[in-house]
Amino acid sequence: MLTALRYDYLDMQVTNYGTVSPTSPAFFERRWEPLSGRIGLTYALTPSASVYAQYSSSADLPAGSLAAATYSNVGLFDLSKGEQWVVGSKFDFLDGRGAATLALYQIVRKDFAVRDSNDANQTVQAGQQTSRGVELSGRLQVTPKLLAEANYAYVDAQYDTFNEAVNGVSVSRKGNTPVNVPASVANLWLTYSFTSAWSAGVDGRYVGSVYADNANTLKAPAYTLFGAFARYRLDEHTTVTGRVRNLTDEVYAKQAYSSQYYMGAPRTFEVALDMRF
Repeated sequence: MLTALRYDYLDMQVTNYGTVSPTSPAFFERRWEPLSGRIGLTYALTPSASVYAQYSSSADLPAGSLAAATYSNVGLFDLSKGEQWVVGSKFDFLDGRGAATLALYQIVRKDFAVRDSNDANQTVQAGQQTSRGVELSGRLQVTPKLLAEANYAYVDAQYDTFNEAVNGVSVSRKGNTPVNVPASVANLWLTYSFTSAWSAGVDGRYVGSVYADNANTLKAPAYTLFGAFARYRLDEHTTVTGRVRNLTDEVYAKQAYSSQYYMGAPRTFEVALDMRF
């Protein structure tokens, strides 16, 4: 059993460098004292397999999106609170050559900041969002020289309570999928060790389509990225790695809003020197 209890003292002080008004005073301060925690249980079924369950709660300021909120909205925003339930299993197989994890979860978030899908430069606070999903990951030493690793995540996310202002009218987005939340994400890595010094590999990443507005009328398409690398170990402390990201030079939207798309990086070449002491 694992338990933890956390107390936070949060003090937010905001100075208005713009025009002072009744809704935007020259200065204001807000304080919170949230209490959060977690409890987890793990049970070993066999020496190579275990199951676990965990509950946790959280409370914090509405993320970095506060930087994009209007001054008056910052004064109205409350703490963002959340609860998470997770059950899962971890196990080894093929005499330790392989390992896998499986997790089922539910996350409930309340009063969290989201980008206004009609204006990516503004932030609004949503009422409640629930996400239910499954995550699966695994690794397998296929041969003494070839290692395969993969993971897959599926999530069903929706707004439970969120009223968005559209042309001055409050519109309920209950049941809609949040912006920029793909239902499926998958990754695959293959690494081959030619010698104790030389290794190389390829990787692939799939990201499902996402909605670009809270009304769920605009969609950004799914995309798949590929990469490759080669690594040389000079000595026990130093390695040199050459890497190509987005090997096929895929054009894709990393984030999407109704008014603009943020494009992902094009084909990129990297060389890195890693030294450990």
